Amino acid sequence: MKKRISNLFAICLLLGLLLSPSVFAEELTTDATQSVKYQTHVQNEGWQAWKFDGGMSGTSGKSLRLEGIRVETVNNTNLGIEYATHVQNYGWQDFKTNGDMSGTSGEGLRLEAIRVRLTGTDAANYDVWYRVHAQNVGWMGWAQNGSDSGTAGYGYRLEGIEIVILPKGSEAPGKITNAFVTPTNPYNPAEYGELFSGTWTAGADIQPGRYAITSGSGSGNFAIYSKEGRLKTNEILGDGSYGNPLIETTISDGDSIRISGLENVIFTPAGRSLRNSLPSGSFEVGLDISPGTYIASASSGSGNFVIYSSSGRLKTNEILGIGDYAISKVKVSLETGDTILISSLHAVDFN
Repeated sequence: MKKRISNLFAICLLLGLLLSPSVFAEELTTDATQSVKYQTHVQNEGWQAWKFDGGMSGTSGKSLRLEGIRVETVNNTNLGIEYATHVQNYGWQDFKTNGDMSGTSGEGLRLEAIRVRLTGTDAANYDVWYRVHAQNVGWMGWAQNGSDSGTAGYGYRLEGIEIVILPKGSEAPGKITNAFVTPTNPYNPAEYGELFSGTWTAGADIQPGRYAITSGSGSGNFAIYSKEGRLKTNEILGDGSYGNPLIETTISDGDSIRISGLENVIFTPAGRSLRNSLPSGSFEVGLDISPGTYIASASSGSGNFVIYSSSGRLKTNEILGIGDYAISKVKVSLETGDTILISSLHAVDFN
């Protein structure tokens, strides 16, 4: 009888240990060097374990959407954090704080973008940086201190996220371009590069993308041919005294870049923004200039000014500028999707 009671006691003790909250609680070890932790709710998998200081939360190679996120600061009671997510069908949600869930539960809706910012008396001493892995894009650039990270207008899901907190004014953890893309600010895979005289291939020698192209010194010939052999750009690139100081254009995978007489050509990634003055290069109405009716003019030099409709129909073909064979201005009607090609002109102004 005593043996039976002892066995029952042992069984009850074992059950008590197994059912103890401490056994089922998540193992979470925090050390004094850590500053932020975060966890995501992933399609088909539920809540993941907490990640710290730049560790990836989410999945890779599974095409699974993030549906919710929690973020907390650690080791600093004077530093808080808040975050808002852009959710499919709902748009931007209100900010959540210190471990509260942002997103949805049980609705099967994707996160598409996020904003994160610091709070508390120590917030002025730190920057919070974050980047996301988005469907069809991959890892995007780092955003900071409440800026948007992700995409809008595409319906792309977030699949992963990394967050770090650094002392105020520290360098970004990585590249900051393409942190947030929209149809009017599309993804640009361009990366800074330098080439010299010779023939080069986009995709092998320089990353495809949209660039502002300048001469490092002197002047010479600069041409771009498509992989089918079509001439896309043909300029004298220079320092401004002779030749164009700037060409802005998109280089596609497989394009052939031909440089002659130049020691150094600099390729700087170029964002897109609406403006009313365009340098030599190729531009799209709706991304680089607003649709509308304009008087186009060039205040110096002369060069080619061409406009094609979105269907490829030639709308304008003029030599614009100052000189015997040029016209000083032309009235143009720009529609969304039109392509504007400018050659041998420092700038064309649209008024």
